[in-house]
Amino acid sequence: MIFKWNDKYNTGISSIDEQHQHLFFLGNQLFGVVSNGAGIDSYDKIMAVLAELKNYTAYHFKHEEELMEKFSYKDYEAHKKQHEAFVDKIIEVETKNIDDNQNKITMEIIEFIADWVQNHIIKSDHVYKGLFLEKGVV
Repeated sequence: MIFKWNDKYNTGISSIDEQHQHLFFLGNQLFGVVSNGAGIDSYDKIMAVLAELKNYTAYHFKHEEELMEKFSYKDYEAHKKQHEAFVDKIIEVETKNIDDNQNKITMEIIEFIADWVQNHIIKSDHVYKGLFLEKGVV
């Protein structure tokens, strides 16, 4: 397991924390595919996790953005652009020749998720948590 949830990721908003934990789960699923070793054809598993990751992010980002709009979050547009960049990266990965480069591309997306966890969840998402908690979102 490469992605481990701990308190530093908590926003105090249960729906968002649960959704973030699902991102950790998906990252760990991808890591499990790579851990199986070279030479094992995992194309179908990789594509299934990427599809779930894309669907998850659409759901999660919509939830966050609806709360931001509802409470007039000051950095809404910048935050939304970060979300769009995440989705664009997943789409970019899907267009690559994954079948011939399974481990390389899977590691690329794992590194991207790890960076996202550190630079988006901990930094960007924690900026809005005060507003959401003040407005009674738990």
